[in-house]
Parts: sequence; structure tokens; C-alpha cells
Amino acid sequence: MSICQPIRALCLLVALANLSLAAAQDALAGRITMALGEVSVLDAAGNTRPVDRLSEIHVGDQLVTGADGIVQMRMADAAIILLRCESRLSIVSYRFQGDSGDRADLLLHAGGLRTITGAIGAGQYRLRTALAELITDATGGDVGLTLVSPSSQAVAVYDGAFRLESPGGELAMGVRADVDFATLESGQAPRGQGVQPAALANPCGGNNGIILQQGV
Repeated sequence: MSICQPIRALCLLVALANLSLAAAQDALAGRITMALGEVSVLDAAGNTRPVDRLSEIHVGDQLVTGADGIVQMRMADAAIILLRCESRLSIVSYRFQGDSGDRADLLLHAGGLRTITGAIGAGQYRLRTALAELITDATGGDVGLTLVSPSSQAVAVYDGAFRLESPGGELAMGVRADVDFATLESGQAPRGQGVQPAALANPCGGNNGIILQQGV
């Protein structure tokens, strides 16, 4: 007799839950529109694969760039993400179906990026580090983020409205706020400033972090 027969319904529920988790992790989040230099993806199963133009990016993937690497993605909601050299970014979740369940959750482990948000609405596009969370406010927009060190980061809002939240406090940035630039140290409140932090200058050279291509 199968060990599952007395608890067949429970076994079925467990199997369905596992299938749902696997499907969520494999959901298409976006595609590569440009990849230069050393760029790879570490998937949810721990496998590494190279990428090139039009490669798919899935929920659960971690994008990794080397010293000469730079990669740009167009996401499911038409957001654009440019990941700079020597960076690591995890696609924790990315759901876009044009309803209230839409959500993007991105985790920057190292390096820097610039992103222009897409159709995912206010409060649902979240860019995290170990130090803080940058969240779309009334509008999305165009932001840059660099991890200067494990305990320090710099943020710029070039367009739109965002909230920078940390355990030490929060700061409204961009449209209808007093500041467009900020720095943050571990455990402290974000500090707004009037000029772009030097850390946001692109160490990769060339485009200085500007979005290169809007199309695929």
C-alpha cells in the first residue's frame, strides 16, 4: 500500500504547492537588450549560464557582471534596468498582468544600477539592498543606486517620486520632495544632499550609467 494513500489529499496539496513555487520562480521577468563584456546569470537551481541579446531573465535569476561587464534588460512591464560592472542583482519577484497583484522586487547585492520604471504601479516597484529599500511613490521614474560598501550606499532620483526607507528612517525623493540625491550609512537615516554623490559616477566608463537602448 502506498504511504500516501491514507493522506492522499495532503500529498496532493504538497505537490501542488511545490509546482506553484517552481512556476513562480521560473516566471519570465524580462529579456536582455544588451550585454557587453563578462555577464552571466545564476539561476534558482544554482546553475550558471552566459547571456546575450534577447536572452530570457526569469524570477529567481541573479545577474552577475565582471570588471568589464555591463548588461541592460527590458522587463515584462517595459521597465529598463542597466546593471553596471562588478555588480550582482537578484530578481526576487516580477509579476506583471495589469492588475492589483503586479509587483517587482529587486535585490542589489553589490555594484550599481540605473532603472527607468515601467507600468508596475506606485508602491509595487521595489529596489532593495541589505541597507534600505527604494520604493516607487505616486509616480515611477528614473533612479540610480550604487552600493559604495557593505555599509554605505548612494541614491539619485533623476525623474519621478520615490521613498528611501531604512531601519534608521525614511526620505521622500524626487518630484514634490526637497532632494534628488541621498547617501545612507548602515543603521542611520538617509541623508539628502544637493549634488550627485561621486559614487554614482560610472566606473565602467563610456555611458556614465545612461540607459542605452529603449527598444529590444
